[in-house]
Amino acid sequence: MALTALLLMLIAAPVLGWKAGALTDDSLRRTVRAQHEQRRLTPAVVVRAASGTSRFAQDPEAAVTEDSMRRSVVADWVAPDGTARRAPCRRRPRRRLPAPRSTSGRTTGETW
Repeated sequence: MALTALLLMLIAAPVLGWKAGALTDDSLRRTVRAQHEQRRLTPAVVVRAASGTSRFAQDPEAAVTEDSMRRSVVADWVAPDGTARRAPCRRRPRRRLPAPRSTSGRTTGETW
């Protein structure tokens, strides 16, 4: 009886754990594949800034992340099925280019 319990702990438990992990991994990979097939990057045209305040504006202690730096806008785009859409979206912040510098290292006054 003790030998059976020992064998179950040393062999069966790790095998069952590995099998459960493999099944979970397979399920998650199928989900990711399905999401990649359904979601596509689509060019959109910003119509105007979205009204209302950001959810982060109310909490000054919220962590500053790239997502929190995104601005809400209303945009028009064409969905993959061909229908025209307009809805509020989150847009990435613009990347600022460094100001042009002269050979002396000072900024030239030009803007980009």
